[in-house]
Amino acid sequence: MRIQRNRVGIILAVLAIGLLIGPFGEALPAQTIPGARGALSTSQPQVIDLSPLLETLKAQTDRGDAASEPAMSLHQYARKTEAGPSSLAQPSHLLLLPFQADRAVTDHVMRLTGERQTAHLTLDIPALKPVEGVQLRYRNSINVQSSQSQILINVNGTPLPAVAPAAFEGFKTISVPSNLLVEGRNTITVQAKQAHRIFCGPKASFQIWTEFDLAQSGAIVSSTNLPTDANGFRMALAAQVGRYGRVTVRAAGEPPQTFMRTMSEKLSAASAGTQAITLVSEGLYANGAATHPIARITLRDNLPTPLEVRRGADGAEVLMLNPKAKDVLSALDKILPQSAPVPDIGKLMPGVATSLKELQFTDLNAYNRYTEQSLQFRLPNDWLILSSAKATLRLSYGFAADLPQSALMLVKVDGVTVRLLPLDTNGGKVQPPLDIRFPANILKSGVNNVTFVTIVPGNPPDRPCPKSDTPLMTILDGSSLLVPSSPRMKFIGMNSLVAALRPNQLVASRSAALQSHIEKLTTTLASSLRPISGIPPISDAQLKIVALDNLQNVSLAKLGVQPRTLENVFFGAPDTRAQASIENPDYGFFNASKLLFSLEAIGKKISDLAQPGDPPLKQWLANRRGKAALVLTDPKRPHKLSLIVPPNSDAAQIADAIARARLSSNAPRGQFSLLTEDGKWENWQDASAPPVLEEPLSLGNFRAVAGNFASWSPLYFVLLLFGLTVLSIVLALVFVISTRGKRKK
Repeated sequence: MRIQRNRVGIILAVLAIGLLIGPFGEALPAQTIPGARGALSTSQPQVIDLSPLLETLKAQTDRGDAASEPAMSLHQYARKTEAGPSSLAQPSHLLLLPFQADRAVTDHVMRLTGERQTAHLTLDIPALKPVEGVQLRYRNSINVQSSQSQILINVNGTPLPAVAPAAFEGFKTISVPSNLLVEGRNTITVQAKQAHRIFCGPKASFQIWTEFDLAQSGAIVSSTNLPTDANGFRMALAAQVGRYGRVTVRAAGEPPQTFMRTMSEKLSAASAGTQAITLVSEGLYANGAATHPIARITLRDNLPTPLEVRRGADGAEVLMLNPKAKDVLSALDKILPQSAPVPDIGKLMPGVATSLKELQFTDLNAYNRYTEQSLQFRLPNDWLILSSAKATLRLSYGFAADLPQSALMLVKVDGVTVRLLPLDTNGGKVQPPLDIRFPANILKSGVNNVTFVTIVPGNPPDRPCPKSDTPLMTILDGSSLLVPSSPRMKFIGMNSLVAALRPNQLVASRSAALQSHIEKLTTTLASSLRPISGIPPISDAQLKIVALDNLQNVSLAKLGVQPRTLENVFFGAPDTRAQASIENPDYGFFNASKLLFSLEAIGKKISDLAQPGDPPLKQWLANRRGKAALVLTDPKRPHKLSLIVPPNSDAAQIADAIARARLSSNAPRGQFSLLTEDGKWENWQDASAPPVLEEPLSLGNFRAVAGNFASWSPLYFVLLLFGLTVLSIVLALVFVISTRGKRKK
């Protein structure tokens, strides 16, 4: 406001000077004031043309207002980074159909780290006519040596000329020929070959990277050429979801939640399969949005047809719907077809050696000085081994010759290192198959992960790595994994339930203060729970979304915790007192406190032996912090799950975390699962709950079942055997005593 007053003062001062000069002053040269019309005469009234000055001041005022209240839009978007700001100026009639990545990305940015890394992008284009070009926005680390680095792009099998990365101060644009695109699904492969300027080694691998801004990468489409039909709306919707992650729904009143949830489920086809979409409701004639919408939905009860696509006054593609029309849902299927199931990861059948190729393992070659090659696979939900049975990974691999000393490969199973293999001797050929046996009880039902970590030091480490196009280590896809079979057993938990959830199984609980937040989270979550291929639904499954102020509907007392405990988890500071060690000074052998301390320690060891595993839930939560929790309170109702959220929770983040967990080893398990601030699930299992046998006990499975129960509680099993032994002795004594007299006769 002060700036605007100063500018008004400047204008008034200029006008006053003009009036004073007019009757009394001399003629000013025409150049003195920009835009003056010729030389001024003392005998004629002096006319000063201030329109250029006013236009300049108006433009400055507009820019000042824009700076004070920035309006983020697709064509004005500029991402600020540690490498410096970058901006992408596009005409307002252009929009982007963004790429979808084959991996999880943060804030729409995909990073490729190391000497060589490849990513696969997809782009769905219903119609090619509106497409005017394709672009890829990237930036790279200052440590990348441009002359020895390349960005290789392949569009639908056609390679493009290599690009030398040189975007050190901000994002730059790579133009991709649009004539390589086809209608429907397009596949774009991006490979970054990078060399460090100075160093070589595992640490240097983390210092060289290239980032791609997927929010500003994709097909450039002219909105003026976008047809107002199903194809046009689907293209605009894909651009809206990819750029903002949300879609606006306009209505005269509050839209029905059942209809909003149905729309959210329908819109999931526009996402990458697991990305959550937030529906934002607003009034029918709302305006002043901070961002220029690309697509939106408007509900009108007086619409003569069930639906139609129109062009909004702001240029957005608008899907007009009549929610009261009887056939609106069937008509909506033509605009937004049913979403295809999300492809599942590889499935492993216990008792059968399965090749890594059958498990969909494709990351075979390691080019980086530090490389992690991960294989994720799914075991049956009723598979359980707690005993000392062994699983076997038959590994066929090879590595380059003359690798530096201390080069090695770690084989990890669910984060546990099961073998360390040297790579600095006998290289340059494929090694004989190696059987790596590891405890099968490391694995669990559901999704598991096998990771091959290759670490190759630099030689020398203070000079750039020698250029090479051959992999440092290769795993042959003929390698196989054999997991022993088990009886149909499991612990009561939520793992299988989360993977099988469907949008129509979500229930929003009542909340006095957070009802709108709960309904928003329920609607957002519905968009990310697309069916997973090959996983059937559970008919009586239910996920109830519960606010922290309404925990009376959740039986937390059965788990030994109170609502106050969860409030501390969501809002409290870590309690360091629970971790502080208690000193036990020695006051003599017969000191009472020392004796009590020793007895407590012995009791705890006996308890751990009787029920090994997690401590009571209240103790387990003492020093943990999170932003949401999944709770299974009643083991007798194993398909009824509750999601507890605090008031400040982010609906999209929670929905994305649950959606990603359905295809990841980082998944909710057990009876209580806490979503931490870094997006990981920490799980608690009731140690007092025994495993459940889901098949009849027989001579064929008795040994395996007994082994699982003995491993679950060794003390109980020993006591059981001791009892059977005593019973056998008693029966034997009874038999001997009862027959002794008869033998004497």
